[in-house]
Amino acid sequence: MGPTRDLALMDNAVGTAGAACQSLSHRDTLNSARECHAHIRINAMVRWISGLALLPILLLTNQGRADPLEYIGKPVRGIPVSSAVKVGKSIFVSGMPAFDSSGKLAVGDFPAQMKQVMDNLTGILKAAGTDWNRVVKTNVLLMRAGDFAEMNRIYGSYFPDGKYPARTTVIVAGLPHPDFLLEIECEALLE
Repeated sequence: MGPTRDLALMDNAVGTAGAACQSLSHRDTLNSARECHAHIRINAMVRWISGLALLPILLLTNQGRADPLEYIGKPVRGIPVSSAVKVGKSIFVSGMPAFDSSGKLAVGDFPAQMKQVMDNLTGILKAAGTDWNRVVKTNVLLMRAGDFAEMNRIYGSYFPDGKYPARTTVIVAGLPHPDFLLEIECEALLE
């Protein structure tokens, strides 16, 4: 059943209950009628809340049909993950490590890894048809709290107009590779 059919069934159920209450209020006690009308109000509230719950589904679909997914990038090093997935006007970029194009990692060098991660993300965003100006959310995973200030300095340089996306930064106990000092993922919108 689609969202529209679900709402129609709820409307029908509330309408049937309302008709039963109207006939009840004419032939039974006032107290029973009040209880019945309270039940109708509750059913209407449930219908309204259920409709709100279906709203994201309606907004993320194309007239009841889901938008196709476009996978950007190829799995790297045999890991089953896409660099990014585009759906509709949204881009979801996977956590990005600091490997350069030849697969090398600047071991122990946080500024080099941070710049490489941001450059990697820039390339993925470009391949998806967008850039840092359309990024709405980032999640930064740091191995060391002491790298927070340097991360902010480099990160900020990718937003020269000072308009930053929402961000969560977390200090983690570990990342998939022992030499990773950070990983960043992001979400962006196409224009």
